[in-house]
Amino acid sequence: EEVVGRKHFAPIFGVDADGKNPKVLIDGPDLVGTVLSPSGVSLDRPRFSTVAGFPPGDRNHLLVQAVGAEFAMSVPETPGSARTGGKFLPPLPIPVILPTTLFSVDVSTGKKTSLGDEFIVGPVGYDRQGRSRISYAKQRLVLDRPFALLGRTPLKFNESWLGSLAGHFTITPKNYFNERAYPLGFDVDPDILYVASNVGRDTFGIYALNLKTKQRTALALENPHLDLAPLEPTYPAPQLIFDEHRGQLAGVRSPGPQPVSVWSDAELAASQQAVEQKFPQRAVEILEWSDTRDAFLIRVSGGTEPGRYFVWRKAENLPLEIFRSAPWLKAADLHPTEFFEFETPEGVHLSGYLTTPRTPRLSPPPAVMCFANGFPATAHAEFDREAQVLASMGLVVIRLNHRGVQGFGRSHREGILPAIDRIPVDDAISALNWIATRHPIDRKRIATLGSGFGGYLAVRAVQLHPETFRCAVSFNAPLDPGAWVRPEVTTDEGIPVNFPQAVNRAFLQRGLTNLAALSVFDRPSTSPVFLVVDPTGDAAIDAANQRLRRKLGADADYVEVNGDFAAELPAARARVYTRLDEFFNLNLYNYRVRIGESKEVK
Repeated sequence: EEVVGRKHFAPIFGVDADGKNPKVLIDGPDLVGTVLSPSGVSLDRPRFSTVAGFPPGDRNHLLVQAVGAEFAMSVPETPGSARTGGKFLPPLPIPVILPTTLFSVDVSTGKKTSLGDEFIVGPVGYDRQGRSRISYAKQRLVLDRPFALLGRTPLKFNESWLGSLAGHFTITPKNYFNERAYPLGFDVDPDILYVASNVGRDTFGIYALNLKTKQRTALALENPHLDLAPLEPTYPAPQLIFDEHRGQLAGVRSPGPQPVSVWSDAELAASQQAVEQKFPQRAVEILEWSDTRDAFLIRVSGGTEPGRYFVWRKAENLPLEIFRSAPWLKAADLHPTEFFEFETPEGVHLSGYLTTPRTPRLSPPPAVMCFANGFPATAHAEFDREAQVLASMGLVVIRLNHRGVQGFGRSHREGILPAIDRIPVDDAISALNWIATRHPIDRKRIATLGSGFGGYLAVRAVQLHPETFRCAVSFNAPLDPGAWVRPEVTTDEGIPVNFPQAVNRAFLQRGLTNLAALSVFDRPSTSPVFLVVDPTGDAAIDAANQRLRRKLGADADYVEVNGDFAAELPAARARVYTRLDEFFNLNLYNYRVRIGESKEVK
């Protein structure tokens, strides 16, 4: 990785099929744009890159986007006016836009050719000929984020021929978690536009529009239980799977908790079923295939599988492993992980992953309930390094996709709204009840753990149910719910311009709005809490954690981290988890060793 500004960029490499002749196609300096500060000083600002794919029929040139960005740069205080009583105005943010550059990279020589810069606010979507066709106005200081089509085929997304989709192609705080639609990308045929939509549905499906004939095509890829597209669009869309040889869309890959491919190509759907039989109880992804479809590149992952890659030859029905992620992790040394799902007595469908220790320290072993991070939360991944570390401490690790987790449709996501703190905790107790009838766990030794919003839930759980949860572990948790929706900046009309906060506000106001009643400072419990905080990060999060630390006193264990921990550097991680192991030994295991009367041994 190369450090550009304060961010890390991994170069894009090209390599021959036999693993020889590696070369750097795009590196850090290609991803820097220069802007002028208000004082006229040139500043280098980092950009991120995305691979836009190959032009149709050309496998020798890779299209790579160096995506521009909008930066808010402050100008000094300025004298006021009669309107402000002559007072100086505070520093004002001035948006500065970096261009988005499209490169054509020769995969044999690594030679880069710029195809031009475009000063468009927000991400740009290109068609498969390399022409900019989609703009997503994702401005930091503006709440509404509309989509527009660029180029020779003008289209207004409120036209009547779009039917139920008309008028749903602008993302706002009010519809962010509601019904809406957005363009994903183009087919090899530049007149076919694929869109994601949950209008009239619970989950996001993917549909095709013919911009030339103004008709919706027959393509409709849907899953009643999983979203086939994420809430936030990215370009190019990783969900679309193309057959480069036949020049057509072959299927869609879901971004959910487990890789799920929905194939529109019947032959590839049959190949998917055949190769899955070779790897039961694991997730199998078809990544690439030969032009004749007799050889496939597949990735296999699972609870004890960080990721292995195979070439599967269809005729011989034989997978040949070619390389693996983290080869130093041996399956025999990892703790087994299994996927679980069940219906609660109230009819709520819940799922997650259960990791059991190979060598528990007690029988039955204690457990740690891990809440999902984010608001709404991101579903847990099947393989998780932290779960393996916790299992090494002798704990049964439960990673629950409680209500409020995205990827399972709108009703599951919005199920958290009546009580954003109690509902995930209720789901955690339901999961404990269900698991305890199938796996041995010590119900008197249950800890909670989470990062971000999941960390808030971990602390809140020991407050709401101290009889169930014995201690809590929290990583950089926003413990003051009021700060989630309190705007930092407003316009002259008082409109908040912090989009994430405006989204949270609109979401929360549809449910429980008395955020003060959800604070962990309202009658805090005396259960032991382990707080991990980066004081150089969010000031509000740091202040709230310091406040809780003072309230809990001796019942709070506190560890300060920095960017090394977030970057997952081994030394920083080892220091924190060593302290965490000590915390569990003192507050979860609590062996209660009693020293009897001394006796002389002769």
